[in-house]
Amino acid sequence: MPQGETWSDQIILRDDFPNVCMGYPASVEIEENRIFTVYWFNLFGRYYLEGSYWTLPDKIDP
Repeated sequence: MPQGETWSDQIILRDDFPNVCMGYPASVEIEENRIFTVYWFNLFGRYYLEGSYWTLPDKIDP
């Protein structure tokens, strides 16, 4: 099986930054289907750590 063949579609956690300089996410499942993801972002020369809580989407059978 080719790598990534069973991956889901892209999940966008944040799209509200004025620039797109962000990355290096790390995630942990804190309870069933509830995820916390931390990442850094550059807001015009100032660097921050931010985090987002989110829930896994429902699984779709192939």
